[in-house]
Amino acid sequence: MSKRQVEPPFRPQLEGKKDLRYLDPDLLQQDIKFDEISDN
Repeated sequence: MSKRQVEPPFRPQLEGKKDLRYLDPDLLQQDIKFDEISDN
């Protein structure tokens, strides 16, 4: 697979980088929590 010699069973047809139609709607409703990263 890493050599990309296997054809995927499903290749989504996207209309751009922000096309989210194939994502689970419940996933899209979740809050995003960012952890603060220190520069130490």
